[in-house]
Amino acid sequence: MTRIVLWSLGNIAACIVTARIAARLQWTNTGDVVWVCGAILILSGLFVLAPVFWTIISRRYRLTNQRLIIERGIFSQTIDQTELIRVDDVRIYKSITDRLFGLGTIAIISTDATDRVVTIAGIPSPDQLADQIRSNMRRLRQKSLYVEQL
Repeated sequence: MTRIVLWSLGNIAACIVTARIAARLQWTNTGDVVWVCGAILILSGLFVLAPVFWTIISRRYRLTNQRLIIERGIFSQTIDQTELIRVDDVRIYKSITDRLFGLGTIAIISTDATDRVVTIAGIPSPDQLADQIRSNMRRLRQKSLYVEQL
């Protein structure tokens, strides 16, 4: 959310500066100012959205009955496996941009020593995935004697 607000304010400031420069240079065609402001908007939008899209395309996940497997990276790869029996809580985050595109971020809080919080960004229909994680977690805990049950 902060990123979008700062991006919007920066674009407004850049368009104001462009309009003032156009007035000093005595541009008579206002269409040129609109084109320059549009180019600023598009280029800055690419810089703001590029990290988000990179995160989405560089991560893949698989959910099995016992584990959540997250693969990160395109050139070099890291694979994290979180045992679902260790999951304590599942949170869903949806920014305004996420909601526009039907995406969300899931944060999985676990008792795992290496990854206490695992996040999966840019997930389509995150509510369904969170429900699948919760139901698999509960199924595993019912099948086995979990430490919290003692």
